[in-house]
Amino acid sequence: MRASIETPESQPSEPIRAAAEQLRVGVEGRVSIAAVARAAAMSERNFLRRFRKEIGVTPTEFVLRLRLEKACHMLIQTELPADKIARRTGLSSGDRLAKLFRQHLAISPTGYRNAERQRLAAIALSTPQELAEREGHDD
Repeated sequence: MRASIETPESQPSEPIRAAAEQLRVGVEGRVSIAAVARAAAMSERNFLRRFRKEIGVTPTEFVLRLRLEKACHMLIQTELPADKIARRTGLSSGDRLAKLFRQHLAISPTGYRNAERQRLAAIALSTPQELAEREGHDD
């Protein structure tokens, strides 16, 4: 039950690739699409249109996916409560994080944490043969 939050970047132009990297770097803080558009030397409207065309999602959705990805990682790797993870990933509250998890992953943050930790523990305890069999089922 792994989260599949992907950013479908194929071959975006250099200004859009640089903008996506700028969004990635500043994901925990407040993101200004207008400032990113200016840095890409585009009007906001043109930037939004090109970003969506080249990346596959709007800049806002791109940032949201990055934040959810980071939250997923923190849920598995830390013992921090959901509200602290939410604030550290640029989301406003644990309630907002829970709502986004339900919308995008169909599970609560706590449910995700528990399920992923169990899945990882099962993998860690698997024999090489069991791992090979699992790999064969993922095709």
